[in-house]
Amino acid sequence: MLSETIRELLSAAIDGELTPSEKKSVRRVLRESAEARAYYSQLKTDSGEIAALPPLRSPFDFSKAILGTIADSGLRPIPPPPVRIRAFRPSFDKPAFWAGLTGIATVLMVVVSASYFFFAVNLPSNTRSPSVENRKPSPLVRKAIPPIEATGSPVVEETSEEPGAIARADVESVEMPPAPRVVDRTTNVLATPFLPTAEPLEPARIRLSLILSLRDLDQAYPRNRLRQELTRDEVVRVDLFCRDLYKANEAVQSALRAKTHSLQVEPTVAERSIKKNGELVIYSESMNADEIFALLDGLGEEERKLTVSKSEPRFDKFVLAPSVPGDLHRLSLSLGMPTSAFKLNRVKAPLDPRKPLSDSTGSQIAGSLGKGSPASPAKAVDRISVVAPWSPPMANPSASKEIRAYFEKRGERKPGNIPLILVLRPIS
Repeated sequence: MLSETIRELLSAAIDGELTPSEKKSVRRVLRESAEARAYYSQLKTDSGEIAALPPLRSPFDFSKAILGTIADSGLRPIPPPPVRIRAFRPSFDKPAFWAGLTGIATVLMVVVSASYFFFAVNLPSNTRSPSVENRKPSPLVRKAIPPIEATGSPVVEETSEEPGAIARADVESVEMPPAPRVVDRTTNVLATPFLPTAEPLEPARIRLSLILSLRDLDQAYPRNRLRQELTRDEVVRVDLFCRDLYKANEAVQSALRAKTHSLQVEPTVAERSIKKNGELVIYSESMNADEIFALLDGLGEEERKLTVSKSEPRFDKFVLAPSVPGDLHRLSLSLGMPTSAFKLNRVKAPLDPRKPLSDSTGSQIAGSLGKGSPASPAKAVDRISVVAPWSPPMANPSASKEIRAYFEKRGERKPGNIPLILVLRPIS
């Protein structure tokens, strides 16, 4: 029967937590005991099976479930014991205390005395305050106060000057500065104008990108957040990260065809998806917010089926970022069309009642006579999407027949539809 100490040593050996001396003890036990070797072999087998188990993904509301269980069971955290801080109590009955106090007082006395003598010796004489005996009154005071003789009675000197003449002379002899110049700010252009009234500051509202996994769209929180974000912008851009670009492209195209979409696929898309070279974009103006949600939800359902069958997933996470003007500019580089081709509201301009019909009618007749019979426009398709390279873009995407066919057949966008920019990004 193995003791508890030997069992702990063998378990620590499996975990790799032994010191050099403990390793020697374990080797000796394994060499001498067959039971210890069997127990060590069983621990090693169990550790390998545990390490081979697949990792489990916790649900989105796992923390809420734990907190709810704690609240239902009435558990309360145990507060830590209070920390006791010992107060400082000087020992007045010990000679060491008084010796230290005397030393501190002596050092303080020496510092103060040395500072006093240093400044008293080195201070210049002209900065010292004169004594009362050495102070001399000013000329005005000497002239205003009559001299006092030994008898003690003041002798008034005769003077022809009027009282207050001395003071007036002193005042008149002082030069007064000129008065400040008055500046009229309304007529003087060079003067600094008054500051305008500052407007109150408004808090900036910053939106963050929504990052979710397709497999989590069966839960309440991701579904609600995705529905809210899809209705907040006039253009929806979704960056979908793919583990296998070829399979991901096929899955998205199959999902769009299942929703009766006519796809215009640029020929270079198939080559790039096979070689996993670059990124792809799928652009459509034929879906509203609910249909975009249904497309992503359907892809997530397929991913959950692959997880159950233990097959390799095709997608990872997707990012729904707030729409910025740069999205349409980047799309125009990939499809070779100006940004005006992606107008959010393509409404025909109304007729101007002030303009006579002969102006427009005459120009149309002249154009038709010069060009011959006009070609019939392409028939509009209710649901249509285009698939093209995103990064790096093609050298001349406007020459692609598929891209031109998409813009010829897309027709007028229905009210409520939202342009969708779906970018497939492979994970390197």
